Order: sequence, then C-alpha cells, then structure tokens
Amino acid sequence: MEEGLRIWSAVRTRLEAAPVRRDEPTIPQVQQQDVSFLGPHAIAIFVSAIEMGVIIACFMRFVGRSDKEKTRIKALVYFLTFVAVCVRFFILCLFWIP
Repeated sequence: MEEGLRIWSAVRTRLEAAPVRRDEPTIPQVQQQDVSFLGPHAIAIFVSAIEMGVIIACFMRFVGRSDKEKTRIKALVYFLTFVAVCVRFFILCLFWIP
C-alpha cells in the first residue's frame, strides 16, 4: 500500500513541475546551435543517389533488351525515366538551397 502512495506522490510531484521553456537549453552547460544539422540532408541525398542509380540501371537494362519492344512501350519507358530523373534532380536541388 505504501508503495502505491510513493508512486502516486512521485507522479503528482512530476506533474506539478514547471514546464520546460523552449528558448532555454534543457541542460545548462550545452549551448544551442544556430545552424541546421547536416545529417538528415546528407542521408536524404544518399538515399536519392541510390534511387537514381536504380532508375538508371533499370533503364540501361531496358535499352539493352528493347530490340523487340514496340515503339509505344519504348516511348513510355523513355518518358517515365525522364520524369523520374527530373524529380530526383528537383529533390536534390531542394536540399542544396537553404
């Protein structure tokens, strides 16, 4: 029974604590950084580069085997590859513009 009271008083004390201010660091010795972090952008560029490699590899495989395909299929693959490359390039440009 006493254990339940101790837990309840700890929860109540924790709920009554002052809220954390967002303009101050939680740990006083750590200073805030004014620059944005590179990590998420670097990972996004890395993933985008892998996706671009997969798109180009699939396109090159299709070009090597496209002798028997109809012209409409070739045009569709060329168009979709062009759109995919443009989208990847656009995403890459978004990450380089601050």
